[in-house]
Amino acid sequence: MKVLQVAIGWYCFCALVIFLMLSPAKNLFALDRFDKINSAPELTFQVLAQKCREKFPDVAVNPSAAGGIAVVHANYANAACIFGSLENVDLVILDRLKTDPSVNVLVLRSTGGPVSIWLRMAEVLWENTSVVFVDEACFSSCANYAFVLGKQRVVNKGGLVVWHGGPVDNGDNQIIFSNSVHSKAEMQHEEDEKYKELALRTDELYRNIDINPALLSITARSEISPEAIDAASRILGKEVSSLNFVGYALPPAVLTRCFRLTGLDSMWHPGSERETVAAGLKRSKSLLIASEPSSLRKGCPAG
Repeated sequence: MKVLQVAIGWYCFCALVIFLMLSPAKNLFALDRFDKINSAPELTFQVLAQKCREKFPDVAVNPSAAGGIAVVHANYANAACIFGSLENVDLVILDRLKTDPSVNVLVLRSTGGPVSIWLRMAEVLWENTSVVFVDEACFSSCANYAFVLGKQRVVNKGGLVVWHGGPVDNGDNQIIFSNSVHSKAEMQHEEDEKYKELALRTDELYRNIDINPALLSITARSEISPEAIDAASRILGKEVSSLNFVGYALPPAVLTRCFRLTGLDSMWHPGSERETVAAGLKRSKSLLIASEPSSLRKGCPAG
């Protein structure tokens, strides 16, 4: 009888070991690391950001610099630095990241770059990404394709996430890209076809991560509120029009309510339209941003 009990115990132990070995690694081990990160998140993110800056010193000075993608480690966290424009990035590193679920944190510092590269990166990383941390700036393609990934999104005080549109299949025979609309019937040359492909892939990505793609079509519009225009005019001491604005730093509540972005409890936002304008101009005298398109005050778009 005792031999039988020992045999059963040994069998159960072996079964447990096999179960753990066969269970998806990213679920078991990523969650363990996630708990350890959460025990001191601010310190961990700051250490990771500093290591990323050391990898890309030019981007540490100017988020618009070329930059690249690199992996860094700190406090049980493995993070991918997504720094700069990615203009000259070697996409071979994406093959490694695709097969390494231990890299589940993204550290972002960029003013955007080529849509095709950022979209390709998002298509590879969206399933493994748990946490996204913004190191001061995430604009344009960075907001469209990196900030939207993950389950938790962290932006410390002073950090800005800015949208100004992107390639979206808007239905009704139209493809929207930033502030221009092209009829599909007019899409004859190669450049327009490329935009069409980017729009369709972007739409598929947003379906996969369950985010309303209207985020990109809404922020492509120049719907600057009178409050934002007045604030910019007063701060700059000269008359400003809606055409001088370059994008929107959307509040967390709007991102969740209208576009289904969650995990934003640690996302800092300037506040009012005046405070948002001031935050953008503090970073750069040419960075005129509003808090949200005026149409969102009337309700959220479908999608």
